[in-house]
Amino acid sequence: MKLKDVPASSTGVSQATLTPALKALSASRFLAALPLGGLSQAEVDKLVGILLRSNDLVSQMPNPSRQTRRDAFVVEVLSEVGSRYGVDVAAAIEEAFEVHRTVEASYHAIGSVLAQQPLRKLAPQAELEVLLARLADRSEQMFVHAQRAMERQGRLNLGNEIRSVDDDGAEFSIDGVSGAFLEGFRIHLSMLAYEGSWFAADDVIIAPSVGGLSSAVPEAAAGCEALAAIWRRWARFERRRRFWGGEWTRQPAPAELVAARPVSSSDGLDTLEYMPGEAELLDWAAFERSKEVAIQSFAKALLLKQGTPAITDISGGPVDLLPAAAVRDHELNGAGYLVTVLGQDIFDDDRRFAGLRLVEWLRGYALLGLLADRASAAGDTTLNRHLLHFGKGVLEAHLTGAGLGIEAAEAFIRHASVHRRSGDLFDTPLLQLPDGELLLVGMAALNADPGQLTLSRLNSLEVAPKDKGTVFERAVMDLFESRGLKPFTIDAKRGTENYQLDVLVPWGRYLFVIECKNRGLSDNHPEAGFYFARHIDEFVDQTQRQVEGLKAHPELVELAGGISLDDYEIVPCILFSQPFSEPDGRDGVLISDWSGLTRFFEDRYFKRLHHHRVSPKLEVVHRIAIYDQWRGDTPTPEGLLRHLRTAPQTNLMLHRADVRPELFQVTGTLVASTLEYTKGDEDLDALGPILGFDPQSVRDLQAAFEAAVEEAKQAHNAAADETETGEV
Repeated sequence: MKLKDVPASSTGVSQATLTPALKALSASRFLAALPLGGLSQAEVDKLVGILLRSNDLVSQMPNPSRQTRRDAFVVEVLSEVGSRYGVDVAAAIEEAFEVHRTVEASYHAIGSVLAQQPLRKLAPQAELEVLLARLADRSEQMFVHAQRAMERQGRLNLGNEIRSVDDDGAEFSIDGVSGAFLEGFRIHLSMLAYEGSWFAADDVIIAPSVGGLSSAVPEAAAGCEALAAIWRRWARFERRRRFWGGEWTRQPAPAELVAARPVSSSDGLDTLEYMPGEAELLDWAAFERSKEVAIQSFAKALLLKQGTPAITDISGGPVDLLPAAAVRDHELNGAGYLVTVLGQDIFDDDRRFAGLRLVEWLRGYALLGLLADRASAAGDTTLNRHLLHFGKGVLEAHLTGAGLGIEAAEAFIRHASVHRRSGDLFDTPLLQLPDGELLLVGMAALNADPGQLTLSRLNSLEVAPKDKGTVFERAVMDLFESRGLKPFTIDAKRGTENYQLDVLVPWGRYLFVIECKNRGLSDNHPEAGFYFARHIDEFVDQTQRQVEGLKAHPELVELAGGISLDDYEIVPCILFSQPFSEPDGRDGVLISDWSGLTRFFEDRYFKRLHHHRVSPKLEVVHRIAIYDQWRGDTPTPEGLLRHLRTAPQTNLMLHRADVRPELFQVTGTLVASTLEYTKGDEDLDALGPILGFDPQSVRDLQAAFEAAVEEAKQAHNAAADETETGEV
């Protein structure tokens, strides 16, 4: 179809209409979807963003046919855009296409070097066996590092990551390095799956048999492992540029980098530098907070509901689901996390999400972790400790013994298996083999939080609970009612406009207007982070419209809440079910989250927690108050407003952001440079002025408690010695 035969769009730039044209690489459809007349700067920016974020314009692996079609698409679009809108607009979208060229060329260059590795010359089955053997070796290394790190720490700050030290004496995050190894394996596995068409009809990977695994040589994967790490880092680097929208600059590399090249070359060396913006930092803070919430919410709801359930051995037959029983502590932790971030009672929720109830999802992931834990302790070889092999029907039997019905067990295995779109191995740690056999990657399952895994997998399946106006809203109402307040909702229509306001709380001289939002976090993935941030902008616009509607129709407040709007100052707020809050909000709309809100009402103080082991069977947690949320004996509306404005939990995390330069070789002629964020340890001297406490007083309290713990240890050891010698 010729462009002149296709009706041009009379609306603005629309991603919904442009995306199908990009998928088809149809220049005529793409151009026909653009607006008539000129483009405003905002529309040009939107168009450039749509092009940048399109994965249909980049081929990670060489695909000559599609690349030829893509190049023809680019030529035709640039020509017509220049004629229709002018050379400046054409130049703007040409910059987006140039980003794609750099991205694609780098992927192809990495892939070309990877193809020359000896491992890549093996048969696919043998190549997979070597990769698995290497992963088992890496798992063993991380397992040993973790054990040693825990043994070194008689006192553990529960807010800090577990770190170890490498052979050069440098500290590293065990979770971070383990995740990198798992991601490198997933990338290589996906490449093999695409090359060998290992995908079933439901896109699950069915790998070939790995009968030669025990004889595979792990060291043969070293070169490919290093290249997979480069691929992984480049993928994150380029997605940050394309989705977050920051700029990158390319310039000749400094002389010291050129001189440091392992192989001298007459080719030039460039540095490509990307600098992140504030939105990325907030996204990182939310990701780190989600992990802390998982720790802080340990079985909170269960303790309130029925007391702590017994940890039950699965060998005795079907184990009742929560809240009656659990198969390991991690399941309780995961339940507390889900209750906290979803703001609902998950135990009586009989709805099925992709075939399983929420408590069944929890039990499935908890069981995988339990089996991985047992194997790591009892396995007689590295392979057996970290790669669990199940014959046909064996894992299904374990799951039914753990309380799942057979249909739920089969659904869980299907959803927890590596597939075409797996973002990582943590929520898909199973690798399916021929004839119904399965392989469990122990490192991905061992210490993962079942609640976080459940929510991550449901978000990727696009079936996560989205109970706006029902369960989450009801939980928010219940929270305020439990404090003696009188929240209400508005659901009305004036003219053609609908007014649906979730929770309005008159308190003191303020009317808190709260919009409840249940959206999954990005898990620090640039693509998901961008869309989450875009949702926030949409929510802010929506909240502003609703507030303006209240002002135009104040009778809505009187009819629903029995109060006069004239008596109150409106405080608009977006409340997320998951831990995302933003200091000072956006455009007059405050942004908070359920975890922070509940903590405000439940606990006057922020506390610094330290874990001490007095004896093998006695552990204590020392809590030191460092921040007074209420500034009085009870919560106040002024305190709540201060909490919503300052977002103290996010501010604390932002304070702990450790900005780390990231520099890595991409190709023989290109080095990537950027900044990454990691969570540093708490700095009392820096935190004191922010939260208003005396750092030295905290140190004195900590030292006094540690001295008391040491005395208790000595007394315990002395009593144990006397018992052994008969001197009591």
